[in-house]
Amino acid sequence: MNNTLSNTASIGMWNEPDLVDVRQLDDSVEFIYIETSMVTFTVHPPLPPERRVFKQIFDGKGWSAPIYGEIVPAVEESYEFDGEVEQPGTYPCPKCGVNVFHGHQPGGTCWNCGHKF
Repeated sequence: MNNTLSNTASIGMWNEPDLVDVRQLDDSVEFIYIETSMVTFTVHPPLPPERRVFKQIFDGKGWSAPIYGEIVPAVEESYEFDGEVEQPGTYPCPKCGVNVFHGHQPGGTCWNCGHKF
């Protein structure tokens, strides 16, 4: 009789990845994931958890190993309200503080208070 006991423990440093994008290519599909570190360090000021991105490619026969990349922050933001896209380049009117979009009024006039700039 063999009385061998074997235990293994594995502690993951990353959460379950979130699927953020799927790209259909000619002969394969790329699945892009972001995962967040579950390990935090006590520092002051506190740092946000580390995030990393990876993709796996499915070619119809099997899956690739994870391919790690870099998260590139967005360069420009835009906003959508009820189907209307707001263009970047907003800034507050120096007189009343409402957001003014350059070019909405000829000559740079605030639509709210009439201040010319």
